[in-house]
Amino acid sequence: MADPIPNRKHKDSVFIDLFQTDETARQNFISLYNALHDTPLPPDASINPIRLEQVMYMAFSNDVSCLVEDKIIVLAEHQSTINENMPLRFLEYVTRLYEQIMDKESRYHRK
Repeated sequence: MADPIPNRKHKDSVFIDLFQTDETARQNFISLYNALHDTPLPPDASINPIRLEQVMYMAFSNDVSCLVEDKIIVLAEHQSTINENMPLRFLEYVTRLYEQIMDKESRYHRK
């Protein structure tokens, strides 16, 4: 009998709950941000979760993304194995996120 295929979505969903949907997600996200950056994020910082679904016509979405202080997009992705395509996937994610948060008219506006 073959070994059962592990359910990778289980680990993924725990990560998403911890940093995006749980009632303590904001505090958890600030802790994650502060652990990864030299400049700590103040507890009252503006943090807006933004979520992508169905990126690039495929049935996957990013794990955690937040707009911090209306100027920094933070992407966090849980990976149980090494994925050499992550830079390309992050480029796809951030492109879709900018499309989502920017006003359509201001994208092509000239000064």
